[in-house]
Amino acid sequence: MAATGRLPPERWVPTSQGGAGVVVQQEGTGHGPAPGAAGAVVTAEPVGASTAEAPATTDDGAPLPRRLLVGVAWATSFGLLVLVNRASVPEGGTFGLVVAAAGVAFLWLLSSPPTVPAMSACLGVVMLVQACALAVAETPTTLAVPLVVTTTTQSLACVLLVRRWVPGVLGTGGVGSLHAPAALVRGICAVVLGTGAAALLGLGLAVALGERPGAVESLVWWGRNLTGLVLVGILGHLVWERLDQRRRGERPPAAVVRAGPVEAVALVTVSVVAYTLAFTQQTVPMAWVLISLGVWAATRFSTLAAVTHTTVLGMVAIALTRAGDGPFSNVGDADLAALVTEMFLLLLLLTVLAVATGRDRRDALTADLDHLHAQTTARAELLDTMTESMAEALVVSDADGAVVRSNAAARTLVGHAPRLGAQHTAEVALHHLSGGVVADGDHPARRVLAEGRLAAQDLALERPDGEQRILAVTAASLSGGQELGERRGSLVVYRDVTEHRRAVQRLAEFAGVAAHDLRNPLTALRGWLDLALTMLEEDPDDAAVTRAAVALQRARSSTDRLRDLVSDLLDQATAEGGELNLQPLVLDGQDGLLRAVALDLEDDLEQDLDLRVGDLPPVLADPELIRQLLVNLVGNAVKYVTPGERARVEVHGSRRGDRLEVVVADHGIGVPEAERDRIFERFHRAHAGDDRYGGSGLGLSICRTIVTRHGGAIACRARPDGPGTEFVFDLPLAPDGSPARSR
Repeated sequence: MAATGRLPPERWVPTSQGGAGVVVQQEGTGHGPAPGAAGAVVTAEPVGASTAEAPATTDDGAPLPRRLLVGVAWATSFGLLVLVNRASVPEGGTFGLVVAAAGVAFLWLLSSPPTVPAMSACLGVVMLVQACALAVAETPTTLAVPLVVTTTTQSLACVLLVRRWVPGVLGTGGVGSLHAPAALVRGICAVVLGTGAAALLGLGLAVALGERPGAVESLVWWGRNLTGLVLVGILGHLVWERLDQRRRGERPPAAVVRAGPVEAVALVTVSVVAYTLAFTQQTVPMAWVLISLGVWAATRFSTLAAVTHTTVLGMVAIALTRAGDGPFSNVGDADLAALVTEMFLLLLLLTVLAVATGRDRRDALTADLDHLHAQTTARAELLDTMTESMAEALVVSDADGAVVRSNAAARTLVGHAPRLGAQHTAEVALHHLSGGVVADGDHPARRVLAEGRLAAQDLALERPDGEQRILAVTAASLSGGQELGERRGSLVVYRDVTEHRRAVQRLAEFAGVAAHDLRNPLTALRGWLDLALTMLEEDPDDAAVTRAAVALQRARSSTDRLRDLVSDLLDQATAEGGELNLQPLVLDGQDGLLRAVALDLEDDLEQDLDLRVGDLPPVLADPELIRQLLVNLVGNAVKYVTPGERARVEVHGSRRGDRLEVVVADHGIGVPEAERDRIFERFHRAHAGDDRYGGSGLGLSICRTIVTRHGGAIACRARPDGPGTEFVFDLPLAPDGSPARSR
């Protein structure tokens, strides 16, 4: 469990609520208990009607008796270690070889709630216990006072720095220990700075009280605290992590390489022999061999086991050095021997930690990689299941047209399947609906590699049994993948729309016949109405004749509206069911489609049109449908103008990948915001209540159908620079170099 994540800071909340409620202990802290003590957990239990019945608790939410027992355990351990440290002072020296009590004080304060009262109380007890222990050990006051100040100051400084620099570990808001090199480096730096600052303060106070420590004694003062804090602090923190994992019912993460019992026995045996040789014979210096044992333990065993191995053997080295044995006992000066021992232990421990945390980080990354691989495999299986169950046929081919993957629908519909059916796109004969075989170079799988994206188009497939199926075909280019390698490929989607197209075709034919049949009687009816009006106008003074003329005029207007509605219905059917005849098309310029549309509208509406067209690259579209699209949009711009003003329309566009985004802007009365989505619905008119603006409500619905069939979308929005409306839609761009023409 790498200590690299940032968890939320711990929150210590009240333990009871008024009335019936719950007792809450240590909510989301990430702090476990002190090593060896039961941890505070989140619990919920009924509370009586009065909060006075709840057991007394401390500010961390733990029951007061248990917290007192934990404090007594900490104080006892700390006091005993202070006495042991004083007893380890070598003959002729001033300080002990290592201060294990420094690590206990650090862990004690780190496990305390991060509140000023809790930390102050902990530091106060630390000072009191150490002062009493030093008094029992008959330590001179001029030395005892600086020692107490040093321990208190370094504990506070190290805890504050660790909580700031190493978030995400136990004691700082997390639930893990040091298992990442970055966290280890930051933690060691925090301890080095904290102990160094405290040592300077203690030395200054000792000088003020009359002590005269030398350079070696000053280094020993700092080194013993640093070594003790790192040695005991890290070991205790790892034990704390293991206890907290058991409390939460979690298992420690399994290492990628785990040593067995046989190797553990071998490590212990070799370590005993090596330390015996290193500290009993003085002929050949063998202290360097001990580092290799630490590397062995850190490489093959857990971090806790490796640090425990180093700590136990380090204590043995200290005891032997204290007894006058080993390579460090011959230094001569007792304080210098203590300093060399401290530095050796610190170097050995840091080496073990560097190797162990590096291995932990590698194991964590390996576990993440395995988890990611499992997720990727599961997603791939899910994707395969989804694609296999789709009704659309999916075919992935490489740049040469060789089929790489296909789903069940593809194997059934077009026979695409490596080793089962067609293995190349050219092996499936596709036909244009207008006749003619689709050449291999014009196959959607090939064209999409050159054009980037293809709009939906209908193609015919001749099946082996002679049946012809109509397929709606879309394609997209792929940048590569595991099966494509570094090469590009294509994804072609075939959807069988035979029955739908036939139904639409029947509907379009019916609409055409109905429109034709309706137009004839409507034309005749309008002719008779015109004749009747002409005859009535010969005697305009008669009141009855005048009323009849008005009635006939209204009938003629209704006939015109019915004729327009029939035309719109026919256009709608054609837009939905007609075959797309895609070809390069010029929109701008004197010979462009927009210019022709403007001239037609001026003739039909008998008014001038101010049409301004920007540079528009050619598009790949159906000329008749795009003409209908522009007639509807520009016609609306002319229709919905303020009475008395000249219609002004601006058309411009911009490239968006392989498509052209076209904007048709007018300076008319605009469309209310609430109507901008609904105006594309059939028979819906934004200004239905205004008699000045007529229409069937089908024009914009036809526009949406046309744009959608070309693989795009259309939207309505307000002009950003004034009154009016902008209609925005996109069309596929024509391939570069293709001959374009206007219609």
